[in-house]
Amino acid sequence: MTNSIKKTVFFISILLLFSQCGIFGSRKMLSAKASTPIKKVALILVADNDPFLQNSAEGYKVIFIKSLAESFVTQKEFDFMIMDKEYVIPENDDMEKSLIGVEMKDYDAYILCYRKMQSGFNHKVWLEVYETNPTKHLVTTSHSTRMGNSYFMPPGPYETLIDATKGAFDILMNNWHKISG
Repeated sequence: MTNSIKKTVFFISILLLFSQCGIFGSRKMLSAKASTPIKKVALILVADNDPFLQNSAEGYKVIFIKSLAESFVTQKEFDFMIMDKEYVIPENDDMEKSLIGVEMKDYDAYILCYRKMQSGFNHKVWLEVYETNPTKHLVTTSHSTRMGNSYFMPPGPYETLIDATKGAFDILMNNWHKISG
């Protein structure tokens, strides 16, 4: 191979590598289509119970709420309300019992919004969408900045939380037409 061909192949390989970062960090799992059109959605924050984050949990919660609000206000598919409380949903628990006090009948669907700090400064955010009547899982989307973002200089954990939230939101909205009845 000539030197110019080697350089061209190397350059294209590098471009492909960096352009695929978002693909590696983003996931979606479609389960079902809604029975009726979704026009009103509740966003429910699920608490991150990591004991190492207890001192800074409130700061992360505020940034997460702000990031969710900034993302969801841009879409025109449905009206939304961010619940004012963080819920603890134990593993292998019935969600309906854990969300006692949330008036689900007022909403066509609800989105469980999870956040988890990963190694270093990275975050993973995932959004699980459920239809309320009957209760059924529609889609789960997630985005991890550890696998899905390339940074020139390491950002702070708040910036990666915002990036992870935007990544999970973008995947959700790109697939909304597949789940909304």
